[in-house]
Amino acid sequence: SSSTLTDKLTLYNGSFSQKPGNPVLIVSTSTTSWDPTAVVVQGRYAYAIGSGTGGDDLKIIDVSDPANPFLAGRLAIGGFPTSLKVQGRYAYIVDSTSDDLKIIDVSNPSTPVQMATLSISGVGKPALAVQGRYVYVADEDTGNLYIINVSNPAAPSIVSTTEALTNNAGSLAVSLVVVNAYAYLTDPQSSLVKIYDISNPVVPIFVGSVTTSVQASFLALSGRYLYDANAGADALYVIDISNPASPALSATFTIGGFAAGIAAAGRYVYVVDSLSDDLKVIDVASSTAPGLVGTLSLGVGVPTDLAVAGRYAYVTDTGS
Repeated sequence: SSSTLTDKLTLYNGSFSQKPGNPVLIVSTSTTSWDPTAVVVQGRYAYAIGSGTGGDDLKIIDVSDPANPFLAGRLAIGGFPTSLKVQGRYAYIVDSTSDDLKIIDVSNPSTPVQMATLSISGVGKPALAVQGRYVYVADEDTGNLYIINVSNPAAPSIVSTTEALTNNAGSLAVSLVVVNAYAYLTDPQSSLVKIYDISNPVVPIFVGSVTTSVQASFLALSGRYLYDANAGADALYVIDISNPASPALSATFTIGGFAAGIAAAGRYVYVVDSLSDDLKVIDVASSTAPGLVGTLSLGVGVPTDLAVAGRYAYVTDTGS
């Protein structure tokens, strides 16, 4: 059965297709009992994971009426869930305490069901992506890119493990985006964004890289451009990936603060900032001269993730 939503999920309405420079707060919910770490929006539902006295769990929130979201269902999963993706009827979660991938059937939002777990030894601050029959996990603790076959959700299996990152004992989080035949991932210890050809998932091949900055960063991809919101450089890097073997930096745009999440849609990039506690809207119609067109204060707290769907942005926040 559904219940009133009392966890930290904030919706902003900037009419992004029309007035992206003027985001407006629609609804904000808050409690001290649960700290969300990631959010994904698919259809009428927002999916969020978090931990705290309010539960180490997956929450499914009905956002069909953005002004009145409510909790449609939840599933206690234990550990410390850190990364989340949703594709079709399944949610994929990586847990850095239990060191595993969890697969959850969310086809009935009121009663999500865990289908399987798969051990991934030693994961620290993993990044997660899903495309088709494969799940991809990049982890800074182990330095590995794992490719996992999830065609049978009840029996996932690792098909390859590739040393793709500089092992840094988890001090810096990584980011990962997978589109078509390529995986794009940050290697913050070596100040690189790397590109791997994953057309053969058994043998991923490194094809190119571009220098950015040493620090945690967050990736989003739209068209021929990859956007890197880099917390160390206080900047948004615009990277032309039309030639994966030779990615090129098109622009470096100072955004200040400390990036905590990114999303890209059309001509706009959206960044949440954990230092200035705000949402930034950046026009990237010009790949060489991006410009800030709007900001919105998120108030007290630390934003942890961001999703954009249609005209709405969804922000998870801790400490507010």
